[in-house]
Amino acid sequence: MHQKKIALEKEQNERYNQKERTKMNKYLENYDAAVAAYMANASGVGLAETTRINYASTLKKFRNWWTAENNGEPEHDLTTEDFIAFRDSEIEKGVKPATVRQNLITLSLFFNAVSDPLLFTVPYYSCDPISKRIYPKRQKPKPYDVGLDT
Repeated sequence: MHQKKIALEKEQNERYNQKERTKMNKYLENYDAAVAAYMANASGVGLAETTRINYASTLKKFRNWWTAENNGEPEHDLTTEDFIAFRDSEIEKGVKPATVRQNLITLSLFFNAVSDPLLFTVPYYSCDPISKRIYPKRQKPKPYDVGLDT
């Protein structure tokens, strides 16, 4: 009898945990809806498939990071501080600054689009929360550094 009770409790806990895992909060729901609308528009305007795949990959990468950083439940809308933390996290992982810069540019393009009232009757976000001032600097070689590999 005791074994059946333990098994029943375990099953109920698993069902509860499954519901919690599949339940999304309003910030994730809004982000996912914005991504779907943005990708539909990207397809509609004829962006190349490779470009759309790269955009989707960056948007998914950010969502995964954002969710992990907030234990699966973001409790606030996105802010510039979130993108600074994302940038710093990527650099700490060893992602090249040029790649981090491109990811932030892609995210900024996304937020510009989904906050545009001319593109979406009800914008998903009020503005682009990514300041260009947080982009990693471009790593261009200085003219005097070229050809000094002796």
